[in-house]
Amino acid sequence: MQLTTEQKAILEPAVYSTWSYIQCDMPEDISNPEAIEMVIDADRMGTQGFPEAQTLVRQLLEDNTVDEVFEVFNKSFALIW
Repeated sequence: MQLTTEQKAILEPAVYSTWSYIQCDMPEDISNPEAIEMVIDADRMGTQGFPEAQTLVRQLLEDNTVDEVFEVFNKSFALIW
């Protein structure tokens, strides 16, 4: 599985904005895969004002395994430096 340029353009601002909002509530030793899971979990992108991104995530999860989606997000979005 890979994200298209269009998908990444939809997801990138949603992922980084959502992470920016929730990161203060996360433990300091959180890993990037864990951070990605927190961003994707519980429709957070939708509640942060990115309904198109949340819909896209749902579609990706319907078309692929959870592990595949998390793996591509982990490779595509660096939330933890």
